[in-house]
Amino acid sequence: MKPLTATVVLRMLSLALLFSSTTALGSAQDLFGYGSYCPSVSNACLTRMGLMESVYYNPAGLSGVESKVLAFSYQSAFFQVSTTGLDGETPESPERSGGVAFGAAVPLPLPDPIGNRLALGLGLYIPDTALIKAQIPSPGTPWYPVIGNRSNTLGVHGALAVRILDQLHLGVGVKVLAKLVGEIAVSPGETGVLSSSIRDELLTTASPIAGITWLPTESLRTSLVYRGEERGSFSLPVRADLGEEFPLEVPEINIEGLAQIDPRQVAGSISWVASDLHMLELSLQWRNWAAYPQPIVPATPAAEAPPAPNFSDTWSPRIGGETGFEWSQGHRFLIRGGYGFEPSPAPQQNGETAHMDTHRHVLSAGLGWSYRGSGGSTVKAEMYGQEHLLVPRSHRFQGEVDGGSSTVETTGQIHLIGLGIQVGFP
Repeated sequence: MKPLTATVVLRMLSLALLFSSTTALGSAQDLFGYGSYCPSVSNACLTRMGLMESVYYNPAGLSGVESKVLAFSYQSAFFQVSTTGLDGETPESPERSGGVAFGAAVPLPLPDPIGNRLALGLGLYIPDTALIKAQIPSPGTPWYPVIGNRSNTLGVHGALAVRILDQLHLGVGVKVLAKLVGEIAVSPGETGVLSSSIRDELLTTASPIAGITWLPTESLRTSLVYRGEERGSFSLPVRADLGEEFPLEVPEINIEGLAQIDPRQVAGSISWVASDLHMLELSLQWRNWAAYPQPIVPATPAAEAPPAPNFSDTWSPRIGGETGFEWSQGHRFLIRGGYGFEPSPAPQQNGETAHMDTHRHVLSAGLGWSYRGSGGSTVKAEMYGQEHLLVPRSHRFQGEVDGGSSTVETTGQIHLIGLGIQVGFP
């Protein structure tokens, strides 16, 4: 309990009334990728078998795990995003973001007739800044709804895979997120001094993921993956009773909205596999951005809701592959690369909203080294980079925005670097 003056309380409530819009935050996995292999091929890795990252991309791939695997990776992103044509307030480029990923996969040997057909995988992504972050810009302020600080979110994954036939693999999983709920109550204490009481809880919410991989021939693989909508919300109502000394009826202030959201997704891939050292994959991913809701609930019943975002569904094509050679007994060297196109779900702005988003070309490259010992143990070391090229995009506003001109252009780059290590035990 903390004593408050009436002036402080009224100022606090006034600030709460300003909470009328928030950024659309999503996960680092959806923006950049998860682990150290898939980001190096622009996330075109749905058909890859025995991959620890399958716990996020396609759970069916876990059924190819042959031994116990532990993995660690780190990534860091640097934003250089600019908005020109505004004489008034210019949105800041998103902050640097990054985090560490941990993963584990293990086959589950069971008695016949099941045998070694099952595998289990776990994954964890921890941002190196904030576990979950929600920005609240003032109404009409230009901001980046899709790329802004999307990697500052905690992600926990779990998946189970089964090999139905040698050519058919199925997998199901779940991603666990956090949501903040609670309340702030202000009322007079026993001495008549206003005091605050705060209650908050960090609860869990989950979304499903399911995948199937079919291998019609030794060199051809196809996969289909469904991922449910992922939401991390917050709800913190403010209730005030100023007591008899200040007989004012203060309406409840409802601070509620979305701290992060990844839309519902369906992705399909087809790959050509010449050998363990050479493969190429084509992928197409649909995201249900049209279902993106208002990210913030009006603070009071009388408050005017912000204009609808009017986002559209997107289709993201990707291509990625690797090639390499074995230079000595058990040692392999691999070169990887990929390309993806990420269209913006935000429409061209006309003054009602200020979503400074644009399309992105994603170029990726990576290097890998692996060693397999005579006893079946393995060690892998990988490094990768991504370059996101933001396509210049102009927005024409009706009148001025924050004192600026009627035409605004967004452009820039995002630079991502990462590395990882994986150890396998027989």
